[in-house]
Amino acid sequence: MSTHRSYIEAANICSPFLRYAWDEWNVGSTYQSVNAGDVVRLRTISKRANCAFTIAIAEWILARYKGMDNDPEPEQFLEAAWAANIHKEYAWEIEIIDAEWTGPIRGPISMALTFVLDAIFADDADLNSAFNPAWAACFARHILPDVSVFNIWFEFSLTRIEQLYPAPLEKDLDWFDETENLGKPVPIEVFDQNNVFNPATTSQLLDRFLLNLNPEMNPFLRSVEDMKADGFKGEPYRYINEQ
Repeated sequence: MSTHRSYIEAANICSPFLRYAWDEWNVGSTYQSVNAGDVVRLRTISKRANCAFTIAIAEWILARYKGMDNDPEPEQFLEAAWAANIHKEYAWEIEIIDAEWTGPIRGPISMALTFVLDAIFADDADLNSAFNPAWAACFARHILPDVSVFNIWFEFSLTRIEQLYPAPLEKDLDWFDETENLGKPVPIEVFDQNNVFNPATTSQLLDRFLLNLNPEMNPFLRSVEDMKADGFKGEPYRYINEQ
């Protein structure tokens, strides 16, 4: 399953000309100057929506290098990340070995994966919920050859998830089940500005996505047997049965 979306393909962001600075020892400068206004808005949406937004932005970063790196694992990990944002037990956590991810192409690809890893698995993921997509967006603007279409998409996506996935109010938080505080799962289709998204189709879209996954072809997806052995509730790779 390709992580390249039609709306990203249409932006024509893949260019062999790398016009950005890349310093392995000063990567922080490429993503830390976030837009403060974006962070304020991102704090009003759910943690799961922030995680989904981070993955969607990472797809732009990977698409920028289409054809420049033949490693299938980055796309496979983002596919697994979408599943993990539905239920974390679907995915194995990727281990990024810095020595294997250097240079002005592999380095930025690893940053895209790092933003997603932090959003899903980091111990402080909840605290940085609003910063993960903000950092990823700042980094994307650093490496993209043209940010105009990305900026339009970013504003569209942020506005849509603000409307659909607000963060739960403190009075509604469940202190006994933290997973309930993450917010509702977010289908990939939410981020397609060419798609008139109907929230009523959420379960159907998530179920279709999970059914189309193949753990045997993706090393970051856990097998049905592993999940059942660990006591996964419901039927693995189905969403309808979780409702």
